[in-house]
Amino acid sequence: MSADLKKLFDKLKKRFTAGVLEQDTVYYFSLGEGDDFKWVLSAGPDKCTVKKGKVENADCVLKTTPDIFLRMVEEGYVPGGMDVITGRVKISSVPLMRKLQEAFKLGEAAPPAGAAAAAKPGKAKK
Repeated sequence: MSADLKKLFDKLKKRFTAGVLEQDTVYYFSLGEGDDFKWVLSAGPDKCTVKKGKVENADCVLKTTPDIFLRMVEEGYVPGGMDVITGRVKISSVPLMRKLQEAFKLGEAAPPAGAAAAAKPGKAKK
């Protein structure tokens, strides 16, 4: 599962859209027991880093299962009230989680390799 999570977070990082987040934001993901299930994503207006591990002070914490997180990233799944009531999903900041969805295009197909470098704002092909 650890290798699968690394691939998922690598995919997530490639989806980063500069300009969506107005300030540096730290997201902490607790996706199970053990160090292999703890991840930190730091993103700002023009940068994004991902690393395995814990962080003391995160702006937003998401605690859920790897399966639910996979669905959130790849299918655009939005946890509902029952997920929260049953404890399957815990989110410390819903507004920041929405920003994460927007900044990383959760639920959209990942762009082809090199597409982000080729796309320049204001330079669309005619």
